[in-house]
Amino acid sequence: MRDVVLILMVVLFQGIAHAQIPENSETSKKIIPDFYIGFHTGQYVKARYFPNRPSSPEDKTPYRRLWQGAMVGRLGFAALPNNWLTLKLGVEATADYNNWPLRKAFSPYLKVTPHYGFLLHEAYGLFSFLKESPNVALEVALGQFPYKYNPEVRDFGEYLFRTGTYPLYIINKFDFPLVRLTGLRLGFNGATSAKLFDQNLLSFNIDGLLLTEREVMPFHDFTLAFIGKINAFKAIELGGGVSFAHLFSVSDSFTTPKTPENMYIENENDTGYYTFKGTKVMMRATVDPVFFLRGKEGFLGDFFGREGLKFYSEIAFIGLENYPVQGDSINGNYSFNPYGYDDLKRRRPVLFGFNIPLWKIIDILAVEFEHLDSPYPNDYKNVVKQGHRPLPVVVDSNEVYYTPEVYIKDNWKFCVYAKKNIGEHFSMILQISRDHLGWNVYDSDWNNEDYQEAFVKWDEWAWFFKTEFRF
Repeated sequence: MRDVVLILMVVLFQGIAHAQIPENSETSKKIIPDFYIGFHTGQYVKARYFPNRPSSPEDKTPYRRLWQGAMVGRLGFAALPNNWLTLKLGVEATADYNNWPLRKAFSPYLKVTPHYGFLLHEAYGLFSFLKESPNVALEVALGQFPYKYNPEVRDFGEYLFRTGTYPLYIINKFDFPLVRLTGLRLGFNGATSAKLFDQNLLSFNIDGLLLTEREVMPFHDFTLAFIGKINAFKAIELGGGVSFAHLFSVSDSFTTPKTPENMYIENENDTGYYTFKGTKVMMRATVDPVFFLRGKEGFLGDFFGREGLKFYSEIAFIGLENYPVQGDSINGNYSFNPYGYDDLKRRRPVLFGFNIPLWKIIDILAVEFEHLDSPYPNDYKNVVKQGHRPLPVVVDSNEVYYTPEVYIKDNWKFCVYAKKNIGEHFSMILQISRDHLGWNVYDSDWNNEDYQEAFVKWDEWAWFFKTEFRF
């Protein structure tokens, strides 16, 4: 696979190189290259690592000041063969190290050399219709495409596509608050012709998506989602959406395993099975009280900039259907789900954030908070291991994973994100956060992998510094 991606990158680079035709050429308007290079370093100042089988008592204690670092490069282009079709192709290469705790660095199951990864960042066609109309547009995208429905968030949020349903887990990536989706997107954009403060009085967008799962098991299942937003002259934006995760299963035995280990007893004569299927609902809002100063010259326009003093929030309900507690032995097999999925407020992440204006000193200074009152670890090991069951990770033979008094408390997360643009092509980013970042552990054995987030208690956090170039 690596060789195939390398060949693809070489061909892509050569194609872009040969596309450098004088600007007055018609062809130069149809090939748009895209380059990105990012380098970041930082520390897990205090974090927890939970191996499946701890080899010593210190494995249960937090780790301190673990250095992290990675490089990311993206190479791509957009081709515009005509005025209604856009083709986009981009590949990504990464170079990083295992962020395995240092006292395990000499494990015979771990490679400590750099890990090189290659992936397809985007590959899709975008059909645009009704382009002659000033107030309506219709788009159809097919392939793999980056997707972000909440433009303000810097770390948290985007819950419809960055969460598992049963069990509930949330995945974060540093400075990548979006997802790559594969499938079909139908988008309709509209706006009123009436204007206020030089902005359309109302504008709206509706996306319908039919997606196939490519990231986390069970693979290939189809998800149906609808997302919409309405904006009032750039001052208030309200959005919402619903996702029917794994709605169309390609294999029921994977999506809803009918095994004793996945069974629950609803009453004396009725049993059921936990499932990866579920319905997610999301609502969000953004308020911009100084929208009329955006882009204006003068002290106030410079002070607030393009982002300062915006307030935003997002709330989601991950899994509307409840399932009962199961903590008993069934036919000699043990199905353990001590809190069940029977309390919706424990599957309700809430985000709120705001941008602090700092004139021209910093372009973005965002502060975000998140609350999730979940009694379970943010851990998806049961999804990819342990027979692929839609059950929470609660306990193993050493009682390492699940300590109720730890997970019922400390349900607040935070992030401080600062970005400074220097010219059009260079930026610096600093982030201090207690979020859902996990561990990169490559080529390890099953007994030492950890799929839980790194920051469990209130005093566990990290910082990162990043430089990036884009052309």
